[in-house]
Amino acid sequence: MRKTKTLFALLAILLFLVGCGEEVIIEENDTEFISGVSDASVAYCRLMGYEMKLEGSSIYCIFPDGNKCINWRFYEGVCGQEWSYCEQNGYKLESRDDGKDTFSTIYSMCLDKNSLEEIGLVVDLLELKQQVSGGLSR
Repeated sequence: MRKTKTLFALLAILLFLVGCGEEVIIEENDTEFISGVSDASVAYCRLMGYEMKLEGSSIYCIFPDGNKCINWRFYEGVCGQEWSYCEQNGYKLESRDDGKDTFSTIYSMCLDKNSLEEIGLVVDLLELKQQVSGGLSR
C-alpha cells in the first residue's frame, strides 16, 4: 500500500510538472517509478540501461547517441532498432503483431541473424512479466 501511494504521488508530481511545461528526466535510481508499474515499455527502456525523459504526455527512451523514441515505439521494435535487446545481443530484430505478447499488440521478436530462427520475444528474454504488474497495459 505504501509503494502504491508513493507511486501515485510521484505520478501526480510528474503530471503537475508536465502541465507546467517542464521537461522531466526520470533518474536511473528512481526505483519507485519502475517498481509495481504496469508499463512494459518503461521497464524495457530501464532494463536496457537507457535514460528516460517525460516530455508533454509522452515518455521517451533516450539512447547513448542522443536519439530518442517514444517508449512504446521502442518496445514495439519500430524505433531505435539498433539499441534494442535483439540488436545489442547479436540477433535480428523483427516487429510483429500476431497477438503473442502480453503487453502490446505490436512487439519485438529476436531472430538468429543467419537462420532467421526465432530466439524469443523480448518480453520473455528480459523476463519483463516479472518486472511489471499486470498485462495489456496499453
